[in-house]
Amino acid sequence: MKTQLYQIVNVVEVPLDELRERVDPNGNIISTEYKYGLYYEMDSATRGEIANIERLMKKGFFPPKEKEAIIKTLDDYKLNPSERKALERGIRRLRKLYLK
Repeated sequence: MKTQLYQIVNVVEVPLDELRERVDPNGNIISTEYKYGLYYEMDSATRGEIANIERLMKKGFFPPKEKEAIIKTLDDYKLNPSERKALERGIRRLRKLYLK
């Protein structure tokens, strides 16, 4: 007997208008919109830090290998050993900057 390795999930199409109608009276977004991946929350402090790191990259604060490793980490790519070391150096560089 074969065992099923993956769960079969049916695709459900929901119009955005219908999802907008499902907002509660207080104006909060309900969980179905998060379930379908239509909304993503990020706190303002995290957004500010990411913007600051991007600004430092544009100014040339990080060498090319460290910059590449940071970008790959933010994009959830798997790093090879040399990229992990470059990421560690970049993190140390950031700590020195912030802990002055």
